[in-house]
Amino acid sequence: MADIKHTDKKTKTDTDYGFLYFDGGSTHNGSSNSDAGSGFVITDVDNKTVAEGMTYLGKATNNVAEYTGLYHGLALAVKCGFTKLLVKGDSELVIKQMTGKYKVKNIALFAIYEKAKALEKEFDYIDYVHIPREDNGKADALSRKARADKMSSESRYGAELKRFNN
Repeated sequence: MADIKHTDKKTKTDTDYGFLYFDGGSTHNGSSNSDAGSGFVITDVDNKTVAEGMTYLGKATNNVAEYTGLYHGLALAVKCGFTKLLVKGDSELVIKQMTGKYKVKNIALFAIYEKAKALEKEFDYIDYVHIPREDNGKADALSRKARADKMSSESRYGAELKRFNN
């Protein structure tokens, strides 16, 4: 479902602290009848990209795409071995729901929310920060690329692991 790139080596700091940037979007103002995609980028403390990925969702809302980017990003951060994570996203709704400031009322979102909350247990520390859209450029670009390319959603998560050239 997600197209993934990953490196095997951690940076010189060899820390277990990482940063996850996530984003999602749909082509027609969040309508459930529009193409949607998500993007996610994991960096280390030196701001070096450790892993990234994108998912084409087919027809879905913007909020479902945002949550999907968060979920896949969290799963990939676990796979990368991070135990401390600062999650950054430009969706105020997702950030406030994940921190308990807003309740999740939408049933479609609640299912993905529960999966993301379950992944939180894999981390010793996790926190969420709302960032401006302009500070989330790489995750946004990946979500747009997923929509534009209509990337196959038939491949299973992690099946197409791609390595960066160091």
